[in-house]
Amino acid sequence: MNGSEKGTSRARSRPHRYTSGLIGWPVFAFVFGANVAWADAPLTLTVYVVQATHGARAIDPALAFMKRELAILSYSRYDLLEIHTATATIGRQQAIPLPGYETIKLYPYGISDGSLELLVMLIEENEKLIETTFRLAQSGTILIGGPAYHDGVLILAISDSF
Repeated sequence: MNGSEKGTSRARSRPHRYTSGLIGWPVFAFVFGANVAWADAPLTLTVYVVQATHGARAIDPALAFMKRELAILSYSRYDLLEIHTATATIGRQQAIPLPGYETIKLYPYGISDGSLELLVMLIEENEKLIETTFRLAQSGTILIGGPAYHDGVLILAISDSF
């Protein structure tokens, strides 16, 4: 994995709603991607909303770029549910609705050493369930897994381009 996870993570446990083979929220976060020099270009954030289940073994072809990282997890099936793309600006928050009444808020707050500094918050019913920051290499991706969804869990893959 390239890139580095930077630190603050405050998560609130909601066992009645977020129960699965994954223990807690956030359960995992992978950071991967090419480490290339930053160029002065528009910032684009893409959120892939994936459902992970214990169904018949399959990975949606649209998720091929993260197949190696998904193989580490304990699920056998990964289906792409939604893709959200937003043109972002440093210092301005983006809010993206997710299945199951949650919202993910992305706040790019800087670029340092060729990496995007990104605050990620998961909100449900005006309650902050997670707040964590990442340093994301240009054209990198982070995977955040957690909330139960139908017979599996949601995995959020957040990619950048700048």
